This record gives sequence, C-alpha cells and structure tokens, in this order.
Amino acid sequence: MQKEEKLKNLNLLAEAYWELNADKSINYGLEALALAKELRNPKEEGYALLNICQGYLFNDSYDQALDYGLKSLKVREQVRDVKDIAYTLRTIGWLYYDIGYFDNALDYHFKVLDIHKELGDDERIAYSYNSLGIIYSSKKDHLKAISYSTQSLRLKLPFGNKERISSSHANLGTSYAALGELDLAQDHLEKALALIENTAEYFEQVEILNELANVQFQRKKYDLSEEYLERARQLIDSVNVNKVLKERNFFLSSALYKAKGDFEKSLEYLTSYDSIQKEILSDEKQNRLAEMRILYESERRENEVNLLKQEKEAEELRKNALIVGMVLLLVIGILIVNRLVSGMKKNKKIFEINQNLVKVQLEKEEVESARLKERLEYRKKELTKMGLFISQRNETYQLLANSLKKFDFLDRADAEQKIKSLISEFESRLKINEDIDGFYSDVEQLHDDFFFRLKEKFPNLTDNDMRLAAQLRLNLSSKEISSLNNISVKSVEISRYRLRKKLELDPEDILTDYLRDV
Repeated sequence: MQKEEKLKNLNLLAEAYWELNADKSINYGLEALALAKELRNPKEEGYALLNICQGYLFNDSYDQALDYGLKSLKVREQVRDVKDIAYTLRTIGWLYYDIGYFDNALDYHFKVLDIHKELGDDERIAYSYNSLGIIYSSKKDHLKAISYSTQSLRLKLPFGNKERISSSHANLGTSYAALGELDLAQDHLEKALALIENTAEYFEQVEILNELANVQFQRKKYDLSEEYLERARQLIDSVNVNKVLKERNFFLSSALYKAKGDFEKSLEYLTSYDSIQKEILSDEKQNRLAEMRILYESERRENEVNLLKQEKEAEELRKNALIVGMVLLLVIGILIVNRLVSGMKKNKKIFEINQNLVKVQLEKEEVESARLKERLEYRKKELTKMGLFISQRNETYQLLANSLKKFDFLDRADAEQKIKSLISEFESRLKINEDIDGFYSDVEQLHDDFFFRLKEKFPNLTDNDMRLAAQLRLNLSSKEISSLNNISVKSVEISRYRLRKKLELDPEDILTDYLRDV
C-alpha cells in the first residue's frame, strides 16, 4: 500500500514540475515508471510515461518527447480509459504543433474533440476548440482560427477559469492582428493579459506580450512595442520558456530595431533568431521523429495482424463445429422427412381441394370489391354533379334577387308590392334549401371514413371546417363553394386560410392534394 501511495505522489510531483523544472519532471517520471512496472499498474505507468513526455517537451527534446508520448498512448489504449487517452492524444498533438507539423497536430486534436463530444464534456470541448484555433492561426487560416476560438470562449465563460478564458482571448487577438483588425486584436490581447498578469502562467504571458508588441509595431508605435518585447524578455530570462516563444520575440525585436534604424541591434536579434531556429529541430531529430512514428504504426499494425489471425483461427473452429452440426441436422432431417412424406401424400388432395375453394372465394371477393368500387365512384360522380347543380341554381337565384332589388318601383306601386313579394320568396328559398341539406347528408355518408380520420388527427376542427374540407376534396372551386353555402367568395378564402392553419400546412403544400391523401 505504501508503494502504491508513493507511486501516485511521484507522478503528481512529476506533473507539478513540467513548467518549473523539466529535468525534475523527467526524473520523477522515470522513478514512477519503474515503480509502476514493478507493481504492474498500467494506469500509473501511462501517467508516468506522459509526465516524462511532458518533461522532454518543455526541454524542447522533441524526439524523446514523442517516444514517451507514443508509449503512453499505447499503454493507455490498453487500459481503455478514454479521458487518459484523450489527454495523451492532446499532448502528442501539441508536440507536433511545436515542431511545425500542423496537419499532424490537427489530426490528434480532432480525435480529442471527438472523444470530448462523446463524453458530452462542454468544458473540455471548449479546450479542444481553443487548441484548434491556435493551430489554424499558425496555419495562417485565421478565419477558421477565429471561429474555433470564439466557440471556445463562449463555452468557457460559464466555468469562470481565468487562465482558460485568457487563452481564448489571446488566440482571437493573434488572429485579428494577422487580419489587420488591430483594434479588435489589442482589445482581446489586453483582456487576456489582465486575466493572468498576476499568476504563474509565465509561458502564456510571454506569448501575449509578444503579440501586443506585434500589434503596436503594426501601428508604428515602436516605443510601446519595444516596451512589450522587453517585458517578455524579462520573463524569458527568469523562467524556462518554450524556445518557440523566444524565437518569436527575437524575430519581432529584429524587425522593430530595423524599423527604428538601429541596424546593429536588429542584426544581433536576427542572429539569435537564426540560432534558436536551428536548435528547435535539427535534421537528425526530424529523422528520429519519423522513425519513431513509423515504428509505432508498425507495432500497431502487427498487433492488428495478430488479432486478425486469432479471429481467423476462431472462425475456422466455428465453421468446423457448424459443419458437424449441419451433418447431424441433415441426418435427423432425412429421418423426419421420410416419416412426413407418406403423410404429405395423404394430405396433398385435401390441400388441393382447399386451395381451389380459397381461389373461388378470392375471385368472388375480387368481383364484389370491383362492384363496390364502381358503385362508390358512381356515387362520387353523382354527388359532385349534384353539388354543381345546387351551386349553379343558387347562383341563379341570387342573380335574380339582386336584379329585382335594383328595379325602380316609383311609378308602379302595385308592381312594386308584387316584385318585393317575389324577392322575399327567392330569399326564403335560398335560406331554407332541402337539396343542400340532402347534399350535405350525402357528403357526410360518403366521406364518413375521411371525416373520422380528419377529426382523429385534428380534433379542434369545427363542423364548418369539416364541411369545407369535404367540398374541397370534391374539387369544388371557391366560387362554387360560395354559391353552395350562400356566402361570399372572400369568406370561402378566409375559411380556406383558417383550415390550412389548423391543418398545420406549409406554404408550399397544396390543400386539396393533402385532403385527398388523408
């Protein structure tokens, strides 16, 4: 138990010294690795390997960092802890980023994002968006960088982690600066610096100060730019800062002093910039990185081949067992078939008789169905004709009544009384019309199933809605419906509009087609 506790503490110490003292981080990690193997604890072994990887990463020993990072990934994939796998993938992604292999870095960070999305972890999704924003910024794809960094910032704000929020602001500032949006760039960078200025996040502070110096350089405020670069160099000298940030500072300093006309200082920083570039990644390290990557992929493929061989052997065993089983089933089946054949012969004639009876019954049902269908079609046609007849008759009555209303009765008192009586009679006949009631009754009988389905689907429909739906289903026009129901065409259109809303139809849906399909 004491050894297990010691192992955990060693790994915690190794992680604590990543940025403060990378050598100590490596030493504690190696000690933890040896103890984890002794105790056969793969989870802590993967943790120790990652700590060693991080130590070498902060020491800019990228070949050794990748070696231990890939070993950590291999162990953690065997343990199958997705969070640990995601963390290792993320570390390897940053390693590739540091050496300028941005496409490789994106591959790893997108894998991390997929894991975080599967876990539904918004906070870590935000971290992944932040990482992708940084990488796209380095690839000069600043629009994508701004998109991912903005998504990251939005997800981070509710959690209130100042360091994480600062990182998103810094990314946005860098991208806006690259696009020449200097006001936005300065705003985001100053917010980023304010959030972490009094913390131990020295690495991030140097990065932000470098970018603020770049913004002021673009504004031609050279003294302010020099001030930011000097503040960044003070941090660089006091702590172990990543060489890439030193490289950025030296490059900006060289450009600044050239612009100010101090060519001696410009050359001095240009020389330092060139020197540190060569330190960051030699040809030998590049080759060793490629070799280790190939070795890792080769081992993985070898494991996959072994698994496939095992699966093939197991499949052959299953096939052999299946063949034996099939032979046994065949023998049993033959015995059963022999017994059944005699019974089948006896039942064959009975089956043929029943089949003929079924055939006759089906033919009878088909004839009856066709007859009913013809009757229904005939009834529909008659009903449509009747509806048109009533519509035309009502229209005639209405026209007659309207004409008589316009008649001048001033000189003919007796005729006026008679004509008024006639108008009253026509209007009464329009209001009380037995043919219309009979028509509605027939419609309801014929469309009984339609009304049931429509009412079941839309219980809020009124009787008038149902009646209008049936008339539309008969392909009656608005004018015919207005005449049939003794209402105006405008009222019909309003009713149609209300019916569409109740049926929840989209603007492109055709009302009559929908009603025919109900």
